[in-house]
Amino acid sequence: MLNRKRKRGQSIVEMSLLFPLFLLVIVGGIVDFGFAFYNILALQQVANDAASNAAEKNLNEAQTRNYIAQYSAPPISWNQAGIYQATISTIAMADGSTMKRVELEYHSKTYTPFYQTALNSVTGNDFIVLRTQATYKVPGTVRNRENF
Repeated sequence: MLNRKRKRGQSIVEMSLLFPLFLLVIVGGIVDFGFAFYNILALQQVANDAASNAAEKNLNEAQTRNYIAQYSAPPISWNQAGIYQATISTIAMADGSTMKRVELEYHSKTYTPFYQTALNSVTGNDFIVLRTQATYKVPGTVRNRENF
């Protein structure tokens, strides 16, 4: 009977030692990947707005980069230097129309030491790389009606 009580107490002690680590991994993952999810949604919004604006006003690459740099509603945790790469291109389609494509990359910071160490050991960086793109057709471009 005495031996059974000791084993029960042993498992409680083991759980109390391992539970904070387990909790750190779970809660830290929720925090870090929650911020990454928020940042990818915000990055997609920036790409959509920039591509839409570039297509509607037929902006060139420099004007589109300027629009992204002066974006009016950046996310709370961002600075504009956080958009590490912006690729703007004009695509000529086979039907004679033109498309504007904006591709953005952002490095989303991780906040918990566990995921910083894990990402650093796997990728060599302590951030999550987020990439997105948006493509819009320039309105009023000539179409070749024979292809339809």
